[in-house]
Amino acid sequence: MIRSGGDSSDAAGRRGRRGHRKALALARAQRPLAAVRRGLSRAGRAIWARGPVILVAGGTLFLIAMVVFIFLVPLPPPVVPVATRVFDRNGALLGSLFSQNRIPVRLTEVPDLLKEGIVALEDERFYAHHGIDLVGLGRAAVRNLRAGQIVEGGSTITAQVARTLYLTQEVTVTRKVLEALLSLKLERAYTKEEILELYLNQIYMGSGAYGIEVASLTYFGKSVKDLTVAQLAMIAGLPKGPELYSPYNNPERAKKRRDFILDFWGGKGLLDANNVAAAKAEPLTLSSAGPPALVGPYFMEYVVTLLKEAQSQGVKLPSLAELYTGGYRIYTTVDLAMQRAADQAVKDWAPKGQKDATGVTQPQVALVAMDPTNGYILAMVGGRSWAETKLNRAVPRGLGTEGMRRQPGSAFKPFLYTAVLDSGFPLLSTQTCEPVDFPSGSGERYSPTDYGSNPYHYRDLTIREAVRISDNVVAVKWLAQIGPAREKQFAQRMGIDAPLTGDLSLALGSSEVSVLEMARGFSTLAGGGLRVQPQALLRLEDRYGRVLYDPGRTTTLGAGLRPERAIDDRVAFLMNDLLKEPFRSGGTATHLLRYFSRPVAGKTGTTDKQFDTWFVGYTPQVVCAVWVGNDQPARLAGYGGTLAGPIWGNFMAAAHAKLPVKDFTEPAGIVRLEICSETGLLPNLTCPRVEEMFIEGTQPREPDTTIHGQPFPFPGWGDSPGDGTDTAPPDAGSDEAAGD
Repeated sequence: MIRSGGDSSDAAGRRGRRGHRKALALARAQRPLAAVRRGLSRAGRAIWARGPVILVAGGTLFLIAMVVFIFLVPLPPPVVPVATRVFDRNGALLGSLFSQNRIPVRLTEVPDLLKEGIVALEDERFYAHHGIDLVGLGRAAVRNLRAGQIVEGGSTITAQVARTLYLTQEVTVTRKVLEALLSLKLERAYTKEEILELYLNQIYMGSGAYGIEVASLTYFGKSVKDLTVAQLAMIAGLPKGPELYSPYNNPERAKKRRDFILDFWGGKGLLDANNVAAAKAEPLTLSSAGPPALVGPYFMEYVVTLLKEAQSQGVKLPSLAELYTGGYRIYTTVDLAMQRAADQAVKDWAPKGQKDATGVTQPQVALVAMDPTNGYILAMVGGRSWAETKLNRAVPRGLGTEGMRRQPGSAFKPFLYTAVLDSGFPLLSTQTCEPVDFPSGSGERYSPTDYGSNPYHYRDLTIREAVRISDNVVAVKWLAQIGPAREKQFAQRMGIDAPLTGDLSLALGSSEVSVLEMARGFSTLAGGGLRVQPQALLRLEDRYGRVLYDPGRTTTLGAGLRPERAIDDRVAFLMNDLLKEPFRSGGTATHLLRYFSRPVAGKTGTTDKQFDTWFVGYTPQVVCAVWVGNDQPARLAGYGGTLAGPIWGNFMAAAHAKLPVKDFTEPAGIVRLEICSETGLLPNLTCPRVEEMFIEGTQPREPDTTIHGQPFPFPGWGDSPGDGTDTAPPDAGSDEAAGD
């Protein structure tokens, strides 16, 4: 369509009117914003005009706040986590429990060279400033500008103490301001010597060590007061870069840093040229190839569980958090040398293993060594590696701790034979090793056999022979004769706390027990029939030496720590001699004499299917129980004598290195008597003879009247003078003397 000119003019007018209305609306909408801008502009001009006044007022308020903070706000007491130290029975340091491994040392115990040397290195104007060193800050700023990067911090020793005590390592303006204010407060609250002491005990020194004392122990194995000049220089060089200059991480870099410090000290006049040269010539000799390995970590954790148990019984003790930060002293029964020997024996003689699905090496090992006279735990190993697994396989499951019990196999037989001897049977008593079966609770017949291709010996075996070769059939027959309840009673009297079965399989160790319980049970024999309570904790002291807990003096606990008579001392002595049999010719432990040869008693143990292997052996001074097995039961490539035995033998050799040779003390009431080795009767002139021991009243009184099984040709041939305690033999010619 073609539009006329008049139509186009009207449309333009309408569009103009609409645009005008929009402009008016936009102007009305912007009026408030314009007012705000005008107000801000006027305020800005006013602030600019009054800027100096406002700045002065703000600065004055800040200064007032700073003065109030410095002079009126109380400074929080310094909270420095301090490691709790664990000592052995001789007072030697076993290890520490800590959140930060720190042992405070007094400034008076720190060598002057280290004090003066660290001040010269870290804060040369330390004794001149009041917490903030303006000269040092200016010098650092100039050096940083010249370098184009931060090469010097300018922090004083006081500022570093303030930062570690109260602040974080976060780099912010707020933190730097607070650090400066706290530095001023510290200078008002403490002397320079106290601040320096705080610094030397707080500073991180690499390899997990906090403070100069732990650093000295970590790197050189001795206290800071005993370090050489070269060693002091190495310690002094660590704060600048604790891990960078750690000699365990980079010995060459650490040595260069040490030599730089020595030259620096020489330049400052702290050392003369001869001392510098001599110290630089000293080789960098460390206490170990790496950070010292933990000694007895399973034992230390066990001690912590004992403290928790005491707490649960109402004893007032520090909390777990306090224990790891409060600088307490725990004195224990462990022997440091024996613990190291136990750790080393497990490391060197545990069977070759491989990691399971959880990353834990299998098979595992557990060991407990105990003093049979008082129950002191001398060494404890709960596994092959504390880093891999914290499960303590040496102790039963208890309060707040995971533990383990496993079947002991033939290692449990000594409890059976203790009951047998106590029942009046002498060591020469016999049972026949032959096929036999017994009823069982399952309805099936129970038929014990011996290990190996020949399940029966088909002959009589004395108790000595049965123990020497670890005969199963004879053991079960003895238990059938005296009754399972009697063995169970003796095992419990001797120190086994685990639940025990009441059937004939108990003779062969079918009930699960812990390594600690086995060590305690055998200690009753080694101690002459006195049962002891296992002890690990002697006392707990605070950092000032005040005794907080002493189990031996606690009424409810102390009474149970004293040895108690569990079995007749004569029975115990005969058992000690009986358990020497495995070490004699033909015994299951003869091969262990190559490791440890002195009067010793013990017993091997291997369970059905070879899932668990044991060796428990002892002298009058030390009892040691060793278990080897998989956490998840699986067949082992060996037996008690070949897997657990070498660990036991090597530990015992090291443990007894400085102990005198002792045999078991013979009590009154033991009769030593020559008997016929074939018949067990009093010997005649043709009998092969052997000396045997008896509890008085159980010795044989009748003479042997046979020659190798043949009757004597005339009456009186077999008469014997007896042992001196018997009545006179019957007259020659009597029926009793002649026999059949």
